[in-house]
Formats: sequence, C-alpha cells, structure tokens
Amino acid sequence: MKCMHCGYCCMMLDVIIVSPKYATETFTPNPQMDLGEEVMHKPTGIACPHLELSNDKYLCKVHHFEWFKDTPCFQYGQIEESEASLCRTGNYVVNTNEMMRSKLAEIYNKKENNEQE
Repeated sequence: MKCMHCGYCCMMLDVIIVSPKYATETFTPNPQMDLGEEVMHKPTGIACPHLELSNDKYLCKVHHFEWFKDTPCFQYGQIEESEASLCRTGNYVVNTNEMMRSKLAEIYNKKENNEQE
C-alpha cells in the first residue's frame, strides 16, 4: 500500500506507539508492545507526537528507524498487498473530502500549539 500522507491514520486511529522519549535509533521494542513507560496509547482524535507536517504532507519522524517494522503502525494496511496500490483512505481524504482535511489540520494545529506552550 502506498501512503498518501494525509494524516488520517496518525490522528484518527486508536494506536499503540513508542513514547517520544524512547523513540531513538537504538530503541528495542518488546514483542508484546506492552503499555508502560516505553510504549503509550495514542487515542483517536489526537495527533501522534511523531507526526510532522512538511510541504502539505503529514510525515512520520520515526518511520525510518529499524524498529518501526515491529510497531502496530507498520502493520496498518488494506486488503491489497501490492505496494503500488494507493491507500484508499488517503486517496479519499486527499482528493475528495475537504471537510476531513480541515478536521485533520485542526487536530494537528492543536498538537503544534500544545508543544509550543
């Protein structure tokens, strides 16, 4: 699946993520991804702390780390197994749903404002 970088998954899905304090190149996740100091719950409607906006695309700041493949975020996909298939959700958000794009921008901006305080 080819990500459209719409931000939907990183803001609207309930997911377990590596806590920002531990999200370094040398992090080693436990296989169960148990909640604790190293791993946290990112609730629906909250922007992932690893998310950044660049050139109108939402990007993950930890996607490039070797351990990322062991996270629930990496496991997200759709029924098609082809890496060339566009993400249907992303395609819908980016090309059709202006209201959802506005909602995602609002959620992301709330994260940015909280980080600056």
